[in-house]
Amino acid sequence: MLDLLIVFVPYLPPTQSTSLFNAIATPAMLEHSDATVQKKSYRLLKRLLENGKLNVEGKELETFVEKLNAVGGGVGPGAQRVCPFQHVPIN
Repeated sequence: MLDLLIVFVPYLPPTQSTSLFNAIATPAMLEHSDATVQKKSYRLLKRLLENGKLNVEGKELETFVEKLNAVGGGVGPGAQRVCPFQHVPIN
């Protein structure tokens, strides 16, 4: 279902985009025990922002970042992007 939402984001009206954002930007979705759900939730948030579907500027942007920081600690390793050269011991 999240895959379909990601595809349809460009066609959503602003009110539905805001509702979708509020539903996805929750600890239940962003800290979900399934890493796939976490990945798709973050991808959905990214798509909403990239397509200009959310009016996130000024104080709203600050609130958005604070909201993401609040749940960021529960993101599992499967949903995090890792640089392939990170933590490589140098001899």
